[in-house]
Amino acid sequence: MKLFKKPPAAPGHEASGLAWIKPADVPLDHEGPVAVPFDPPSADFVERPIYELFEIVAARHAAAFALADGVGKLTYADVRYAVRLLAGEIATRTPTGKAIAVLLPNVPASVIGVLACLAAGRCCLVLNADHPAERNAAILRDADVHAVVIKNNVCPEISLVPDGVTRIVMAGGGSAEGGTAVSWRCPTPIAPDEPAIVLYTSGSTGQPKGIVLSQATVLARVRNNIVSMHLNSDDRFLSLGALGTTAGLVASIVALLGGSMQFVMSAPASGAGSLLSLIRDERVTILWGVPALLRLLFEADGARGALTSLRLVRTFGDRLLKADLEGWRAVLPGASHVAITYGQTEVTAAQWFVPAGFTSNEAALPTGYLLPEHQFAVVDETGSPVGEGEIGELTLRSRYVALGTWEHGRCAAGRARSDQSEPLLRILATGDLVRLRQDGLLQIIGRRDRQVKIRGQRVEPAEIEDVLRRVSGVADAAIAARGNGEETSLLAFIVAGDPSDTALLDRARTAIRTALPSYMQPARILLADRLPLLPGGKVDEKALLAIEAATPREQRPRAPAPAASLRARRAVNRAWLRTLDRRSLDADLPFEEAGGDSLRLLRFIFHLEEHCRATLPLDAFYADLRPSDFAHVLDRCLDPAPNAPEASLPLFLMPGMGKDEPRLVHFRAACAPALRIVPVDYGDWPEWVAPSFDFAALLARLLLTIEAQAPDGPIFLAGYSLGGTIAYAAAAAFSAAGRSVGFLGILDTNIAQTAPSRVPRKQPSRRQELRDLIGAMRRGEGADDLARIAVSRLASPRWKPVLRLAAHFRHFRLPGDIGFYLHFRLRMALLEQLVQAWSAGMVAPVQPLHVPSMLFRCEAHPANTPDDLGWRERCPDITAVPVGGDHQSMFDPPNLETLSRRFTAAALHARDEAERGAGRVVASTQ
Repeated sequence: MKLFKKPPAAPGHEASGLAWIKPADVPLDHEGPVAVPFDPPSADFVERPIYELFEIVAARHAAAFALADGVGKLTYADVRYAVRLLAGEIATRTPTGKAIAVLLPNVPASVIGVLACLAAGRCCLVLNADHPAERNAAILRDADVHAVVIKNNVCPEISLVPDGVTRIVMAGGGSAEGGTAVSWRCPTPIAPDEPAIVLYTSGSTGQPKGIVLSQATVLARVRNNIVSMHLNSDDRFLSLGALGTTAGLVASIVALLGGSMQFVMSAPASGAGSLLSLIRDERVTILWGVPALLRLLFEADGARGALTSLRLVRTFGDRLLKADLEGWRAVLPGASHVAITYGQTEVTAAQWFVPAGFTSNEAALPTGYLLPEHQFAVVDETGSPVGEGEIGELTLRSRYVALGTWEHGRCAAGRARSDQSEPLLRILATGDLVRLRQDGLLQIIGRRDRQVKIRGQRVEPAEIEDVLRRVSGVADAAIAARGNGEETSLLAFIVAGDPSDTALLDRARTAIRTALPSYMQPARILLADRLPLLPGGKVDEKALLAIEAATPREQRPRAPAPAASLRARRAVNRAWLRTLDRRSLDADLPFEEAGGDSLRLLRFIFHLEEHCRATLPLDAFYADLRPSDFAHVLDRCLDPAPNAPEASLPLFLMPGMGKDEPRLVHFRAACAPALRIVPVDYGDWPEWVAPSFDFAALLARLLLTIEAQAPDGPIFLAGYSLGGTIAYAAAAAFSAAGRSVGFLGILDTNIAQTAPSRVPRKQPSRRQELRDLIGAMRRGEGADDLARIAVSRLASPRWKPVLRLAAHFRHFRLPGDIGFYLHFRLRMALLEQLVQAWSAGMVAPVQPLHVPSMLFRCEAHPANTPDDLGWRERCPDITAVPVGGDHQSMFDPPNLETLSRRFTAAALHARDEAERGAGRVVASTQ
């Protein structure tokens, strides 16, 4: 049975030769969660302002959680309070008819910022704070916005705001509970078909392009998602898309208007392990993501055990491969649904739920049934309809197509054109080549133009080429896309104006990193004598790919690595095979190119230490080293040469949960050579389970280590995460002993969090513990999950004798990576116990410590978190310095540059003060 029909051609379409096809009314929840109860949107849902609909939901679910970031949570009442407060300021400080930009990291505050703009009746231009500063600054200059919403007056984004643009700073905290009541009614709400949201995508002209959406367009997508997913107040919603993308924006509004709780966070910065932990611990029920991100998540260790709460996974932004679906089904709960959505920033056109027994001969799955609110045609190059089942370009006619593009402060005509017979309808030639199957499903075949999708994001090669052509010394540039069946990667080719310019590639790489988001950055940049052209004058992309295939991975000759000892080569080979694969070892590939990342680097070094029975310095190992390089480095670590005395004063850095890590290595490298930062080693868990060992013993050993390297003069200390508390304890101990502390740097340590519950919990029986472990093994859960379950029992006091016994056999090799994860999680749990026991024993009120101290506080904390993260009571003189990103991404570019610059400046200033003796404050406890 055919699921579509051809109506008579509507008046006004005869000239174009199109007879619009109306899709059949396939239910939005067809093959989906039809049994899940929910409240359907009202009949006038699309015609009402977004903020008015939010007010209704917030009143109904005031005490329920609305927004969370994995650290804190805000209720619907809290969000309503914050939105009303910010909306009032926006309406007071900006004229009607002007657009407002929101430049915030992907945290709950960004959702509040967008809602506040709409509540004030202002069109909202949503930017992605994770994108390069240069790109956002260019957008702000060209968009002609009246104001921009930022986090605070000293945030890194402040330098991007052009002169003359009003800066509206979000309030630092507050909640509906105990706060002054704020009422709000928008004086001039945005009409359904007026510009409401502007989202920027890659542009074919070489510059980013702002797509303008009406409220009706956004709400039509929201309504379809609520109805198809049967969204309700019991759902916990996680979207892996940033708010500055269509999927991320729609997901946030879907979750709020559906009455569910949503987690707003930076997916790339969080990493697969943290996301899986969040899904498991918070019992997430709905997950949205592009196939590339979901693929990484579902293939990670422990995925099966972490995903048990999911009832629905929705993909968007790119085609879903049949191989992906087969792999996902193996880790997802049996009753969960997989939904596919097809669309562009301008329009969402199709969706469907893949039935459990669906089969197809295509490598990629169909993208869904066309939505009933669109009419469509599939046309050839002349604009004429193709035959049934033939390939052509998809053209859509609907009210819910983007209004146009944002140009110099107003909405201009974009790719869509107005329907002459019905002004509310717009016609969009999508550029997608499709085939309509006999069963009514739409199959995407390719593109008519050069546009590609990278990690679900639209990329126009012309924008990358424009950046490269502006690099000094580049005569010409071209981009080619290479697909491997799962993902598409970009290759850049540049022609040098001066072939002897050896620094050209480095300048090109720097320009790409500073001007373009990560998904637009080419995997390789190659030099070409000239760009091959087709007879018509266009660049021959096939010839470019042939050039890349024939070019060695390194264009510059690489000096052979020094010969390493047999002992080191054997250790590296064994550790490499336990971490990566045989092919990359035989090919002597760089660690990153072989698939390594920061977690795998930790695992690799763990296996090296296990084999060599030695502790290795993390700073010596880099992710771009090859197996042969690692062997040479290992020789140097095992037989080190005598070190020359260091001239500069050291700054001692306390790491987080138990041990040094790659992100801190990057931080130290960014601060060098101005600062000599020395990481402090806490030891390992076998020492911590000794009967007489406690935090005082740990601290005493740390003090001796520090004094051995800094026998006189002031002490300079810093700590990250849990290490911030340890650094403070060391500073207090030195101060009490009469030793001067010249600087205390706290890197995002939150001591203002609610203390853990002291209510004793009933411990499971040993028999139940054994059942849990056996059950996890039968479910095929990953090494990390098995270690987590084991450590949740082993770290309890009654298991300490067992751990003491295990300490004697800690070099015994466990299968797979269970040994790495078990050691990793034991270190975290036991060190946290030591620090918490010490903190709980502090006598209130706490004795204030007067030392030069600074708190480097990342942005991604709940709105009601104090700016000092609770440190003012301990260190009254502390200065809070905001830095970009969240607890992990603060060490990633571009946040790392800001953090290292501000940290270095503060530490050097403290050192200069100490050396001059001018204004020195003698550290003391009062």
